[in-house]
Amino acid sequence: MASKYYPDYAGQVPLLLKLNSKTEIPPSDEAFSPCHATVEDAVRLGADAAAYTLYVGSPKQEEDFIQVGKVRRTATASACRS
Repeated sequence: MASKYYPDYAGQVPLLLKLNSKTEIPPSDEAFSPCHATVEDAVRLGADAAAYTLYVGSPKQEEDFIQVGKVRRTATASACRS
């Protein structure tokens, strides 16, 4: 959606790209949101920030920590190249 609509507003409003999401509120035993966007997408779109929802304490938190760790490493590497 950001690729399609944000160019009309670039420079006028900040872009916060949400990297992971679900289309419904998950039950507590399924609280995990897969990534649908990447840090590279955020950089390509000129996003001011990227966001990630982490479900600490859920039964899927180990998967969540692995996923957010990859996101953080990519973001750090990307920032170092800037």
